[in-house]
Amino acid sequence: MGTTTKNDIKEFIKKFVARTLNMDSQEIDADLAVDASYGFESMDALSLGAELEDWLEIELDVNLFFEHRTINELTDAVMVQRAE
Repeated sequence: MGTTTKNDIKEFIKKFVARTLNMDSQEIDADLAVDASYGFESMDALSLGAELEDWLEIELDVNLFFEHRTINELTDAVMVQRAE
């Protein structure tokens, strides 16, 4: 997935969070912690990780989803891990 941009990944994550929480992706602030601000739970994070791995065709460290709590932080971490 070499043509996938940082913004593509961010939007994928936002849409996943919105879909999971029955919200519009426009309502999701990428700078707020998704767990504390929106009630995104650890099982949701694991599901997001699986979908990202399938979409990007890479293996991600499961800790990313617990160490990076905002969508912007997680997007940056995915970009770094993807480049490795």
